[in-house]
Amino acid sequence: MSPFDSPPRPAAAGAGVPPQTGRPAPVPRVASPALADVLADPSRAHRDALMRRVAQEGTPLVDAADDPDHRVYTFVHAGAPGSRAALLDVNKLVDAGTYREALMEQVPGTTLWALALRMPAGWRATYGLAVDDGTVPLALEQDADAAARLADLERRRTRARAVSDPALHADLDAWYDLLRRSGPDPLARDEALLAAGTSVVVGPHAPRLPGPLADEDPDAALAAHGTPLGAAGRGRMVPVPGLPPDGGVQAWWHVPPVPPGPGGYDVLVLLDGGPWRTRGARVLDRLSATGLLRPTVTLLVQHADAAVRSRDLTCSPGFVRTLVGLVDAAADVVGAPVAHDPRRTTVAGQSLGGLTALYAQCVAPGWFGASVCQSGSWWWPSGDDAGWLPRAVAEVAADPAWRLGRVHLEVGTQERVLLEPTRWLRDLLAERCERLGYREVAGGHDAAWWAVTLPEALASVTARR
Repeated sequence: MSPFDSPPRPAAAGAGVPPQTGRPAPVPRVASPALADVLADPSRAHRDALMRRVAQEGTPLVDAADDPDHRVYTFVHAGAPGSRAALLDVNKLVDAGTYREALMEQVPGTTLWALALRMPAGWRATYGLAVDDGTVPLALEQDADAAARLADLERRRTRARAVSDPALHADLDAWYDLLRRSGPDPLARDEALLAAGTSVVVGPHAPRLPGPLADEDPDAALAAHGTPLGAAGRGRMVPVPGLPPDGGVQAWWHVPPVPPGPGGYDVLVLLDGGPWRTRGARVLDRLSATGLLRPTVTLLVQHADAAVRSRDLTCSPGFVRTLVGLVDAAADVVGAPVAHDPRRTTVAGQSLGGLTALYAQCVAPGWFGASVCQSGSWWWPSGDDAGWLPRAVAEVAADPAWRLGRVHLEVGTQERVLLEPTRWLRDLLAERCERLGYREVAGGHDAAWWAVTLPEALASVTARR
């Protein structure tokens, strides 16, 4: 019997919560070259010059640092006479222990608030501004989006308190109270690929979508690769029938605007794939139409809430069987031939989805010949069985004959809980995979980089033509 067949099913309340570790170093605040003139003389001319640069470039302003591998990023908030405080909320950089170090400072003689950070030139991260201007916190406004955001924040607060030292609860509560005011930066230059209105900082060397996928003119982008989109049509989304209505899972097949290749379409299973139905659909179209991937149908799987997601994306043999069943029935659902070949079937995910992607490949290698695991939650579960999947892999890898297919691992350099375990897993798999890819990104546990590095990761594990 394989160790993959009997994963732990922990019942403890904190078993699905990652370890809570504080940031090991202060927030890297520095003096801002962009603010030098206005700090020396907050005259109208200097204030206007600063805001002209902000209007032209968007925020954060990016300047040279003390070495070529870093930059100084200056975040600016216009403020108002009633503003009392402004916090820069950056994924995996600011937390309950460091948020005071991320409070922006008011520029003397102005309503401007600013903060400069020295960060890698390849930095890519989601961020927001939490502004105390005396009004009702953003997440308490009476609309559905705000209510959902508040519910998510309170769920995260409860989870964090459950696994943290009671002595830290006051700081946790103060931090989460500030997050209720966090929202997008109205001056931001960039926004997230899959989440409209979510601010993203993108350094000059940060990962970006490959050019053909990022082009704002889709017809021109595809025509340049011999596939005029106007002729091929747009890709289509096909809802997956037959899923239990009370199971908390929805799924769709994306069919690209190109015909299948020899032997049918390749298959990609994308966990937490709901956002790709809308803003990400054009990228899925182009993956096949530009030739970055062979013609590929994509199964987008989305869970209704965090509890159902935790049930299914924690090394669940039953959920893997569900995925196998959906892939097996793909041709009937999409109305086109689909390859039944593990070498042409990839499963990909992030966080718990990354954990599940590797688990699915391990437990069902006859179906999934490749996996892409971005920021895989290798810590799961908390408690006595912590790190179960990497330990199970180590157990089977002790057999010199054991082999896995193609695997690609990615992790953010600011992911304190995941960075070293991902490196350890990379080293463990180095001699056990048909092909192993690995990438570290200057960022946190963050869809800001997951979405843009995913296409090249997928191409790296695709079976050669």
